[in-house]
Amino acid sequence: MGGLDLLLSDLLRNGIESFLGRKAIDKIEKRLFEKYGLTLRESMEDFEKFNDVLYEIFGAGSKGMIHSVLSNLCNLKKSKGRKDSLVILHNPNLTEKILGILGDRYYRKILDLLIDKSLTAYEILDRVEIPQASAYRKMEVLIESGLLVEDGRVLGNRGRHAIRFTTLYRGLDMSIVKNRITVQIKMNKHMLQKSTILSTQYSV
Repeated sequence: MGGLDLLLSDLLRNGIESFLGRKAIDKIEKRLFEKYGLTLRESMEDFEKFNDVLYEIFGAGSKGMIHSVLSNLCNLKKSKGRKDSLVILHNPNLTEKILGILGDRYYRKILDLLIDKSLTAYEILDRVEIPQASAYRKMEVLIESGLLVEDGRVLGNRGRHAIRFTTLYRGLDMSIVKNRITVQIKMNKHMLQKSTILSTQYSV
């Protein structure tokens, strides 16, 4: 799991537990373990399996349940004839998390460097002019947050494969209306399709 699913998974799981109640969650967890050997938390990393169990228990109404919970976190706005779509985040926990990261100029340096391109960790370290130990820590935080994602591998020195990284988004805008912060993430189709959460709810 990575990218957008990392941003959404914990809050989505909490929302689902609150929406369905303990009795239903116990039933879902039991079936997840029987069928896939997964806990509820683990199923957020492969949302298609959670969605499969939910459909098995609740039928066609399961999609509406997930959509209701997910809409409290974000919405997807697809543009006809354009390659990019907007994922609009409006949950305070999500927006504050992103604002906290973007408030650090070194995080911004790494992310700005990788918009519309992918580089290996070595190439990133070589270009951002941040002390190496600090840069590695910054990259780890960005990966764990979902804003920095793997984008394939290349053959590096001594025949070893190196991971290439890129940003989750192609553009990011923020707005504040009546003290409510909204973050709009411009994403291409390839990145959207990596999200098992959005793929179960939208045709991406």
